[in-house]
Amino acid sequence: EDNDEPIVPKKIWDAIQGEKEKRALVKNYVKSDRGKYSSKYTFSGKVICGKCGNTFRRRTWNSNNDSKKNVWQCKTYIKEGKDACGMKAVDEKVLEDVFVDVFNQLKIDNDGFIKTLKDNIENIINDRGKYWKIEKFDMYIFNALVEKIDILEPTHFIFVLKSGVLIENIVEKRRKK
Repeated sequence: EDNDEPIVPKKIWDAIQGEKEKRALVKNYVKSDRGKYSSKYTFSGKVICGKCGNTFRRRTWNSNNDSKKNVWQCKTYIKEGKDACGMKAVDEKVLEDVFVDVFNQLKIDNDGFIKTLKDNIENIINDRGKYWKIEKFDMYIFNALVEKIDILEPTHFIFVLKSGVLIENIVEKRRKK
């Protein structure tokens, strides 16, 4: 280091690295040792198995035909089988729908919570009032609010928000497409 003339001047190199970090934060990419799956999808690194504590991984089922769908499955189950972890897969659409339900349950009337929420998503949502609702899944709002999702069963979810709030949601019946 510092022995040869650099191809890119250090000042420019540092500026580029800073910009890369800033862009990674905007896209919610996290630097970790969890490999290529840690930030590729919206739920990456945020869906936690309630049975074994491992994270879930996105998988595509029936990828060669029209009934193709994306599901999230416990990594322990994938690597070691159902004897190591019996958690069943969760349809990605179910995760999205449950987040919409959880978001719409929030009673955003606490000034501190509103400030945190506005700070996190001010560039996404503006002037919607005290009680915000969303019609469909929004990955920007999800990434701004959610620290992780603990899945206790394929129909039983606990959302841990970045503000520290815990919200439980139980899906009455698995939604099928």
